[in-house]
Amino acid sequence: MGERSRVDLSNLSGGAANDYFADAMKKVLANIEDINTPAKAVRGITLTLKIKPSEDRLTAETEINVSTKLAAVKPHSKSMFFSRDENGELGAFEENVKQEILPFEALAFEAAKV
Repeated sequence: MGERSRVDLSNLSGGAANDYFADAMKKVLANIEDINTPAKAVRGITLTLKIKPSEDRLTAETEINVSTKLAAVKPHSKSMFFSRDENGELGAFEENVKQEILPFEALAFEAAKV
């Protein structure tokens, strides 16, 4: 009779615990790298093992589950301007329609000629 391995985290459920953890860790690292999330937010990985013994207590069914807690994407805010057109219809604009547009591109082109 060959030697049997006791169950530990590395061989639990045929290695599923390690695989689940590795996938969850990739998600956490991607979330940390994402500049749209707060840098210092706490992330987490929860690995849950459920063990349901049989009536005779000689075997058990196991269930492994993993969940991640990631940082939410930071909200982005910007002003919006409202103005009515010649027909009185209200519209929304990213720029202030009452402020004249400065010709920066034309000025830069002229300056480059000099």
